[in-house]
Amino acid sequence: MKKKIYFLLPILVLALIFTSCNKDDDPEPTTAKIIVNTNVVDFGVIANVDVFLIDNITDNEIDTKITGSDGKVTFLNVTPGSYYIVGEYETNNGDLYDDESSVFSVSAGDERTINLVLEQF
Repeated sequence: MKKKIYFLLPILVLALIFTSCNKDDDPEPTTAKIIVNTNVVDFGVIANVDVFLIDNITDNEIDTKITGSDGKVTFLNVTPGSYYIVGEYETNNGDLYDDESSVFSVSAGDERTINLVLEQF
């Protein structure tokens, strides 16, 4: 009886290995990721830049984020579509700096990086 168990055990282990985790089991991504780097003329890379993700078809604001000290924001779980990014920064004395990206499209699974250089308005 022990010989039969020892004989069957390696076969069962191999069967489990080859059928458990399959590369095809990973779900396909359904959304995109957009990373925005900002740089403000006269100030460089700074925090507190307002960054807007805008739907190109409807001109609706989809999401807004504020940069950290690294001048970056990340928009996660973006529905595939056509967008543009707007960045705005207002100084303490009321000077406004802004920039707008070109229109771009994202598909499911995409990771897109957008660079904005905000100039005084």
